[in-house]
Amino acid sequence: MMNREASQRLTRAAVMSHPVPHGVSIQPQSFGIDGEVAVLRIAGEHTLQQTVDAVTAALLRAREQGAGKLLVDITAISGFDPPTLAARHEFVAEWAEAGRSHVRLAMVARTEFLDPDRFCVIRAGNLGLAYNLFDNEARARAWLRG
Repeated sequence: MMNREASQRLTRAAVMSHPVPHGVSIQPQSFGIDGEVAVLRIAGEHTLQQTVDAVTAALLRAREQGAGKLLVDITAISGFDPPTLAARHEFVAEWAEAGRSHVRLAMVARTEFLDPDRFCVIRAGNLGLAYNLFDNEARARAWLRG
């Protein structure tokens, strides 16, 4: 049986070798898998497209690694305004395709990035993606456990 440190090194190597859409780079320290939960933390200045692509890549990697749950934390991100409803619908469709009903996605974001009417949560469900948005990590983790 492999020890935890060796397992984490292999997971990081696998994460970094996965093709990333549009050439987006996910730093190994920002993505990890612990059991069934993969975690992606995105911080600093990024474009909306870079962020969407990073989440897409994380969904693909989580699915590939057998992690059935993905927690994405974008509370420390900057560089773009909250996305429009049209943009949200577009990237939720991309994420649904990447997750292929195998990965539950919980996103933690600042209040201004939340979708108050939950349109995208409903759209994601209609496309086969269990997806929800939260303003704190504890609520997101509780939903992933549920």
